[in-house]
Amino acid sequence: MELKPIKKIKTSCPFPMLEYKVDVLYNEVRKASGIAYIILELIQKSAMGSEKIAEVLKRFGIPSDLHYMFAKELSSLVANGILDTRINSSYIDNIKYFEQMTLDLFELTAKGRKMFAEGAIPTGQEKAKTTPVFYSPVTRKFELVCTQSYAPLETSFLGEDFLDKVKYDVSGMEEYLKFVQTKVGLKAEEMIIKITYQEPKKLAAKAEENLTITIDADGMDFGFATSDEKAFFESYYSSALMSAGMLMKDKYKFDISVPTVDFESLKVDNLYIPSDAGKQAARPCKLFIGRGVHGYSRTDNVLKYENGGYLDILDEKAEFALLDNAGCKYYLPLNVRIPCKTFGDVFEIQLLVETIASEDQFKSVLQAIYLDCFERGCSAESSQTLAYIATVLGDAELLNKYTLKKLSELGADEDRIDLLLRLNTTFSKCEGWNAYFAEIAKDIFNRYVQTVELESIIFKNTVLTPLRKAMDMPEAEYISALAEPLKAKESAELVYQALDSASFGESEILAIVNVIDIYATRVLERTPIDGATELASKFALFSGNLWKLCDMLGVENPSDYTLKDDYNIDEFFNTFATYSKAQKEIEKYKAYAKDSYEQLKRFDSIFNPVQEVLSIERTASEHPEKITRKFIDEQISRGRYSVAISNLLIKAQYDLRILLSADLSVQANELIDEAENQGIIKRDEANRLHKLRMCRNGLQHPEKRQIPFDKATLEEWRDTVFSLKGEDE
Repeated sequence: MELKPIKKIKTSCPFPMLEYKVDVLYNEVRKASGIAYIILELIQKSAMGSEKIAEVLKRFGIPSDLHYMFAKELSSLVANGILDTRINSSYIDNIKYFEQMTLDLFELTAKGRKMFAEGAIPTGQEKAKTTPVFYSPVTRKFELVCTQSYAPLETSFLGEDFLDKVKYDVSGMEEYLKFVQTKVGLKAEEMIIKITYQEPKKLAAKAEENLTITIDADGMDFGFATSDEKAFFESYYSSALMSAGMLMKDKYKFDISVPTVDFESLKVDNLYIPSDAGKQAARPCKLFIGRGVHGYSRTDNVLKYENGGYLDILDEKAEFALLDNAGCKYYLPLNVRIPCKTFGDVFEIQLLVETIASEDQFKSVLQAIYLDCFERGCSAESSQTLAYIATVLGDAELLNKYTLKKLSELGADEDRIDLLLRLNTTFSKCEGWNAYFAEIAKDIFNRYVQTVELESIIFKNTVLTPLRKAMDMPEAEYISALAEPLKAKESAELVYQALDSASFGESEILAIVNVIDIYATRVLERTPIDGATELASKFALFSGNLWKLCDMLGVENPSDYTLKDDYNIDEFFNTFATYSKAQKEIEKYKAYAKDSYEQLKRFDSIFNPVQEVLSIERTASEHPEKITRKFIDEQISRGRYSVAISNLLIKAQYDLRILLSADLSVQANELIDEAENQGIIKRDEANRLHKLRMCRNGLQHPEKRQIPFDKATLEEWRDTVFSLKGEDE
């Protein structure tokens, strides 16, 4: 059974070639002239063989004084072998004898008939032409042009004397040139007389990839595309000659000396020529090990180790190795002695031998690398290497041992956390690592979090946050753990401030430390609130404006109070607006202090009526003349009684001031009494206006006795007010 080839090498093998400079001597021919053509035509076709040539010419209109030209041409045709004649040729061009010659004295030679048919005749001149002729001892053929590349024979590994032992024969060169004379530049009608040539140039010609070197388990042989090449090669070449020849090509030799080994001693999985070694060293892998002797290295991001000790585990001659998840391949640059089937001896060739490491070899290398990494300082390269080794061996315990050792070499937990996180980034995809990480991380976290102080919480939160995220710890659990040592020795407010300074969210902090009830109680007790946090500032703002409103209105207790009337309305509006805004800001915290919020809500029943009445009156007082009966009726129909009451009082005051020519300092009760005194209104009208006034005051002072009214009462007050100036509508 035919063995499967391990390697086929396509290369070029030079063969000898001879280049001759050949001088070709030949008879020149020319195209038949008109005179020659007439003569030959007459001789070939005339039916009157005894007729004189001169008489025939005259019959064709050629005068006697031109016959000498025909005589001369006839003599030339005979001399050049175109015509034969029975007479002495020396008389032909004598015009005296020419006039007596008959056509039957001449006939065309075989050459003449051929050349006449081709339209050419010899000129009688011998010419020479020089041409190169190439001869291949391999094919035994001549060529005018060598299509292969060639160089002087002495420049090839064949050597200048190679042809001395080669038998060849160039005697057929003249025949070849006659066969291709038109390609040389001769006319087909021209006759080669002889050829001459000097010693040829000895050349080495080579075709691209004409040689195939096939290597299988039993040895190697040489193969060629043609039988001529094969036969010549086997007759004149040798393994030694080819071994030397391969070394003359850069692609088939290493830059430095390599060991010589017998092919039979090698475990060969693949073979590569020396020029492909760099390409093989750059093949995809997880880890590259190089000896560095031949300069093969990697510039990509794979793990790289220059360590001859690791390679020695595989083979002392190994130059580099490629490791991946499947195994290890190592490569040996060697000069290999291979049995040659072609010549029955030994052929030497430099090759890069690829060998697949055994499982034991592979594990031995991995263990050696692991032990080195275990003892060396921690680095990104080492941790990546360990991740690869643990993955291949399926042993995450290796990572655990390494991690514990490297952590134990550090003095501060901050450094341990940083290292653990870096290792976790590298090890996270290794099966089995996550369980080890969770255990190590929990231990470090629990120990470190107990050291948190108010002054250090920001820094230690910065340290712990990446660890918390890597542990997938919920934020609520994390904040609780962070706050636990603080709550044991610090106030809730300080703990909140500390957590807030660490940039945790309000809701997350309040779930751990509830300070809302504290702040709400301080508002009710009118106790100062330190605005150290945004949350505290919200309650401080609310408290300040609540008690400012209370002071303005004379409220000390929301359950027992009497509102003052002598306050600045503009200031009230400004303060109330700020109070309302601050109230909205703290409303969302109601769930944290429900009882306190219920107490705070009582203040709204005091402030809101005042604000409502003042707002209505401010709007009305700006344009009292625009308060119409239609507007009042619309408010009554909509049930907006407070708006109607306030606007009616404003209208009454406005009209009475005009009627009495009173200034703005005169109060409403005074205006009503003066109008009655002057007889502008009657007593019953004055009483209705006083009730309207007291009813409006009751709207602003809910703590006072309220004047009862209904829709009919409102309409009666309306009629009274609009009658002051006699307005019907």
